[in-house]
Amino acid sequence: MMSHEIRTPLNTIIGRSDILLRRYKPKKESTGQHRGIKLLGKNSTELTDQRVGF
Repeated sequence: MMSHEIRTPLNTIIGRSDILLRRYKPKKESTGQHRGIKLLGKNSTELTDQRVGF
């Protein structure tokens, strides 16, 4: 199913942004960027779920 092909990369992006935020404690200006990446990834995952009917 196509949703798997989309969701796997999105979950990877979300997971890596979590790791960066927790482990490496980026500078203040980078923290907002990492949170933005995480938020956009989650929003994209939700849109994908809605589109394929999860």
